[in-house]
Amino acid sequence: GHLSELAHGNGADPLTEETRANAQAIISPLIEQRVVPVVAGFIGRTTTGYITTLGRNGSDYSATVIGAALDCTGVSIYTDVDGVLTADPRLVMNVRLLTRLSYAEAARLSWFGAKVLHPRTLIPIAHRNIPVRVRNTFRPGNRGTIVGPEDNQKSGSAAISVRRHLALITVESTDLFGVPESAGQVFALAARAGAAPVAICSSSGHHLSFVVEEQAAESIVTLLQQEMAAPGMPHPQTWRVRSRSGLAACACIGSGFTVDPMSPARAITALARERIPVVTQGASELGITLIVDDTDSERALRCLHRDLIAPVIPLVRHNVEEKRREAL
Repeated sequence: GHLSELAHGNGADPLTEETRANAQAIISPLIEQRVVPVVAGFIGRTTTGYITTLGRNGSDYSATVIGAALDCTGVSIYTDVDGVLTADPRLVMNVRLLTRLSYAEAARLSWFGAKVLHPRTLIPIAHRNIPVRVRNTFRPGNRGTIVGPEDNQKSGSAAISVRRHLALITVESTDLFGVPESAGQVFALAARAGAAPVAICSSSGHHLSFVVEEQAAESIVTLLQQEMAAPGMPHPQTWRVRSRSGLAACACIGSGFTVDPMSPARAITALARERIPVVTQGASELGITLIVDDTDSERALRCLHRDLIAPVIPLVRHNVEEKRREAL
């Protein structure tokens, strides 16, 4: 088995060097003897010998940890879908298979709710540029999706995912102007509450807004208010914290969006056409994020996929007389 130490509530973190040494000593000789080793996933042991687990998606994580430890040329992960799709097929019709994604694109999709790969699964192989192929257990002949290093040519991939049950926290203060460390202070307080920002939506000289898990919002707001009222805080009256719950993030991810400067406008237009208000938005080198009411999230996902990703079926004018003659 491979060694691991307990992490903070999310399962254990593998000890890379110890795991690598064990894999090379135990598994490699079996492979050289043309024996196919079957290794149990999800569990490991600590340095003191106790059995522990790797947390959510621990079996997939085990596969990439061991694959990296053995310097494999590739890792295959089998699931119940054909690979990574352009949206959740349970919510959206006419989804398409993405044949290739970069590690960053796949991690971002997972961060925003896609269930195929957990972000931790990609860490061991990304460090060694080992590609992972996501395939369908029930249709093993399908090519699936390759997740690997980003190449010089953009893949043109585009997918949309939704993360629900979020809250928007807005911090306003004139003290933020020209003091970059204040933003870091805000995020440090969020970390103390056990929450990482899901998305940073806007930042200016006196305004910072970010999205967190809804259940963590109250704790973060309380910590921020306490910090603002603490002795030594300059001009506490200039600070203001607001939160808004009941939101969701629609993330449009992939080079298919980032290479098109009109993508943000088309996304907002698509939502406006369906009378779905955008609360706020954010952007990064991996795509755009639109914050909407949670009750609108599934409808927003469908209309964004329809207008930004789904293929347009051309209308063809048929010659009626010619069709009639062919029928005769």
